[in-house]
Amino acid sequence: ADFLPEEMARELMVFQEDVPPMSADEARQAVIDSFGKPPEDIYFGFDAEHPLKSGAIGSLYLAKKPVVEDGVERLVPVVVKIGRHNLDREFLMGKTSIGLMLLSSQYWAPHGKLTPFLKAMTAQIDGFIEGFRGELQFEREAAIQARFAQRTQHGGVWRVPRVYASTERIIEMEYVDGAVNISRAAVHFKPRDAQAYRRDLARKFTFAVLSQVFIHQEVHGDLHPGNVMVDAAGTLHLIDWGNTVQLAGKVAPVWRYLRGAL
Repeated sequence: ADFLPEEMARELMVFQEDVPPMSADEARQAVIDSFGKPPEDIYFGFDAEHPLKSGAIGSLYLAKKPVVEDGVERLVPVVVKIGRHNLDREFLMGKTSIGLMLLSSQYWAPHGKLTPFLKAMTAQIDGFIEGFRGELQFEREAAIQARFAQRTQHGGVWRVPRVYASTERIIEMEYVDGAVNISRAAVHFKPRDAQAYRRDLARKFTFAVLSQVFIHQEVHGDLHPGNVMVDAAGTLHLIDWGNTVQLAGKVAPVWRYLRGAL
């Protein structure tokens, strides 16, 4: 919002939380394909018609499931993340369409100076597509999330929900009760001093990012507000780990980039 006109920023905000959900039939079929059973045989209170949240890659559903913790079986709330069907094919079709559009533009507007721009744009699109395709690998995402959940399990500033199970299209994870995205936290929790509250969240977010850069040397690659949740205690919970950036051996150039940007 600091860099774009207000009208554009407002329209782009809908992609943070308000993407239309997949159909109930698609969600149910994904559970059957993944576990060989319908959701009612696995979960209590699974409602395929009403997802908790929906994004471009998939939708989140709230349910309860028996989970063994410390040798004791308990019924706990879980978030079930289900990936959309055939997204990989959709991305490749989109990439092909854009490539044909760029190719045809050289015929109706032939100009030597346009060629480097079109090549750079094509390369950038390829990069975006590969990033999105990486986010479709739910078992890989679950492994990354589990790794960060282990790293932050004793932290009081920021945490990552633990993972209970995963398949190619489903991730079962810990439910953080009452958490909202960071852009709505001040309005939702109504702190006495909203400005001080926002500054505290900003400090915690900065600490979380710097911890990833300098301690873990692996950074969450999609930290828009919808992926940064805040609970009533003010702890940050980072979700949606399908895209991370490895920084091992890259800290110096990253620092030069940040210094230049600032």
